[in-house]
Amino acid sequence: MLESALDKTTDSVTLDLLTYNDLELLRKRKVEGRNPGRNRGQQSRQNENKRYLILVYSVEFDRIHYPL
Repeated sequence: MLESALDKTTDSVTLDLLTYNDLELLRKRKVEGRNPGRNRGQQSRQNENKRYLILVYSVEFDRIHYPL
């Protein structure tokens, strides 16, 4: 699956490279309706430098995210 994403031989497998801020934004969007007043506070400098590689497998009715 990873090789297919790197070679771009299929449209159903892709790679996303996200920062900590990207993940926090996605998390906020997901829980926005459930708990709109929640605040996670300051992030550490250690988190600012981290990157997260996510393999995304998209099929007809599902989208599955595999953190690598």
